Amino acid sequence: MDRRAFLLGSAAALAMGAGLTPATAGSGTYILIVMARDCPWCVDWNAFDRPAFTRLAKAQNVPVREVEVMRYSDIREEAAWPADLKPVLAQIRQSGGTPRFIIVQNGRIVQHAVGRRQYQLGILPLLA
Repeated sequence: MDRRAFLLGSAAALAMGAGLTPATAGSGTYILIVMARDCPWCVDWNAFDRPAFTRLAKAQNVPVREVEVMRYSDIREEAAWPADLKPVLAQIRQSGGTPRFIIVQNGRIVQHAVGRRQYQLGILPLLA
């Protein structure tokens, strides 16, 4: 099985728990990364993890979107979010924590990881 199929299949399995049907799972899937300008953990992720993530996402043809907020303690800064991503923002209950990695499928969050460790355990295996 190729890695893109694995990612989409994993997202489909997660989506089924979120109420999406297998027929719609897989279309409109992307990874959203939320970073903050004052986030030291984001600096670490950018230095140590981003190069491999970028290669893997590109190799698997997985679209990646990014949002950069001012403070890691307030990711709900609406001005930083493009209009088309505000429905995703509305689904996030926590107000703080970056770096944040979100798998979005058909406009719904199907997986959510905060911090390098959760990224390494929950998001990276879907791409590797």
